[in-house]
Amino acid sequence: MKRRFFLQTSLTASGALLLGFRVQAGQPTSVPANLVELNGFIKITPDNHITIMASRPEIGQGIKTSVPMLIAEELNVDWASVRVEQGDFDPKYGDQFTGGSDAIRSNYLDLRRVGAAAREMLQIAAATQWQVSEADCYSEKGYVIHRPDKRKLAYGELAQAAAKLPVPKDPVLKDPSAFTIIGTRVPETDTRAIVTGQPLFGLDVRLPGMLFACIAKPPRFGANVLSVDDTLAKAIPGVKHIVTLQPNPTPGMGIGGVAVVATSTWAAMKGRNALKISWDERNVVGESTDELRQQF
Repeated sequence: MKRRFFLQTSLTASGALLLGFRVQAGQPTSVPANLVELNGFIKITPDNHITIMASRPEIGQGIKTSVPMLIAEELNVDWASVRVEQGDFDPKYGDQFTGGSDAIRSNYLDLRRVGAAAREMLQIAAATQWQVSEADCYSEKGYVIHRPDKRKLAYGELAQAAAKLPVPKDPVLKDPSAFTIIGTRVPETDTRAIVTGQPLFGLDVRLPGMLFACIAKPPRFGANVLSVDDTLAKAIPGVKHIVTLQPNPTPGMGIGGVAVVATSTWAAMKGRNALKISWDERNVVGESTDELRQQF
């Protein structure tokens, strides 16, 4: 898919610089023609605290750490001082799917551009304040430095001025030989929280009136629910609803089944195990190794 990238910037009420980008899809019918807003990836506060948003959900492969590293590399900040924050589920982040080894390869250049644009804007803001050439300025570990006399300004001191500047359309990316963050070993962002049992994942969420679901899935690809005897399942304390799910025709988006919704995970699991389901397997799909090899 071809894409065009539009970087954008804004200021928060607290004076923090927010920088992100918009992506316009250039192809097929499955992609909306309108622009998808992707903003708020970088936040720089006046006291030079730098937060980078992780747009993809963490499922154990370290993506909450590695995706923000792309931005931090081009932003020229000290990784040890960066705060990583998990982005909420929000259309402004675009595709928030995690899986298929896609998060890095599909965002590698996009998010580096976000960091590079912020770096250039901060350098321009510093050059303007000093009344010097931008070519005489460079950035390092969260500071813009004037090469001839080594005076420097923290990103936080420049954030508000930088936010008022036009966003570079084609920011210059660093040569890989100059990388100081990408390709290095860094501790995962949530390691301490994980080993100390802090709530981090969807499984940890508890909301008023919250219910839990457990799904009985078809035994074979292409099988559909023919009938359901849910008498025993409904008799289990805590079970609230039994829902038959129709298969989604889009590959990978759901194969149907029967969901048991209950007041606890345990009740939902017991309810699922108590279901008596008859499956229609007349349209099952063969998925042998040989057949898959032929498809590919």
